Amino acid sequence: MFKLKFFILCVLAVLCFGSGNGEGEGNSPGEEKEGRSLGHELPEYIGTLEERKQYMIKLFDACGGQNQEYKINEKQIFLSNCTYICVRKNTELTAKVHRIPKGIPCNRDKKTCPEEGNCPLPMC
Repeated sequence: MFKLKFFILCVLAVLCFGSGNGEGEGNSPGEEKEGRSLGHELPEYIGTLEERKQYMIKLFDACGGQNQEYKINEKQIFLSNCTYICVRKNTELTAKVHRIPKGIPCNRDKKTCPEEGNCPLPMC
């Protein structure tokens, strides 16, 4: 009887702690983002993937400082009011709202952000 209980305990241990379906094994934190590039979450009316990447680089440049100093979450780019949030990577992660630079597209009609105010409304 003891041998049977010991055998069942060993089987359960193997099932619980053994290599299952490989979830979480060998995956580095950035690996799930593989295939994504800068600007991949921006709307397609901004342009091709390369143009969206250049769009993001312009926003980084407008943050000031070096690109490694700041980060921009693509979900925090508000095209309708021509603003985005630029976060300085310091101990406090200081966030600051910036205007999208004048002349950069902000809607599907390729209207561009003015110096002040919201993005012009697209035509119907």
